[in-house]
Amino acid sequence: MARVTDTREKLLVAALQLVWEEGVGSASVDEICEKSQVRKGSFYHFFKSKAELVMAALEAHWEEGRAECDRIFSPSVLPIDRLKGFFEFMVRSQTYKQQQAGRVLGCPYASVGVSCSSEEQMIRERVEQIFGTFKKYFESTLREGQADGSIPVKDVPAAVEAVFQ
Repeated sequence: MARVTDTREKLLVAALQLVWEEGVGSASVDEICEKSQVRKGSFYHFFKSKAELVMAALEAHWEEGRAECDRIFSPSVLPIDRLKGFFEFMVRSQTYKQQQAGRVLGCPYASVGVSCSSEEQMIRERVEQIFGTFKKYFESTLREGQADGSIPVKDVPAAVEAVFQ
């Protein structure tokens, strides 16, 4: 019998993978249970709904990603090196995901956020909050780069949007 934490973790991993690859609406509870090799009863032991599981999977992924972003965007790193580090991290992440899924999947938060139905508003709102945090990383980096002259930018908010997109 799997440990309780193993079962929950398996569900989180399978859910993120499926909703990232297929979208929220296309990934069913049955498919998530099959992929994670977890019984449906165990699914409902941990989560009331697929939306609750997707939220938890996004949060777990974000916690890992945020730790990496905190490292990349550390104030002890030069602003231009922060940007380079972020984009190098994105290339590594997407290369890994391409090898795993057989195709480039893009941003997991964007993929999940745009595939949500109106009933999954809480997921979309959380994705927007995560995007807001990413923008803050970019904004502080661009402002510091502007101040020290290493990043020649005139309009920081417009540059944040351009870099983020």
